[in-house]
Amino acid sequence: MIAFGIIILRYAIAKKRYFKPIVKYIVIVYSIIAITLGVLTLLCQTYEGYGTICLGIACCMFAYQDMKEHPVSKWTTAYLSQLGGYFAGIGFILYGIGLLK
Repeated sequence: MIAFGIIILRYAIAKKRYFKPIVKYIVIVYSIIAITLGVLTLLCQTYEGYGTICLGIACCMFAYQDMKEHPVSKWTTAYLSQLGGYFAGIGFILYGIGLLK
C-alpha cells in the first residue's frame, strides 16, 4: 500500500496535463491517505481493510480515466482489458469490505 501511494503521488505530480488542478490535488491527498494507511497497517495490523478499499477505488478511478482517454470499440480484447481494471477494483473493494469487522 505504501508503494502504491508513492506511485500515485509521483504520477500525479509528473503528469501536469493529465489531471485538472482540483483533481490533481484530490489525487495527491488520496495518495497521502494511502501512504498513511499503509504505514498504519504495517505498524498496527489494523487498517488492512480500509487500505484495500482505497486500492479498489484507485483501480476503478484509473480504469475510468483510461477508458475516457483511449476509447475502444466494445466486444474487443482491448475493451475486455479495460474492463479488467473495473473487475480488479470491485474485487479489491469486496475483499476490503470482507476484512472489516
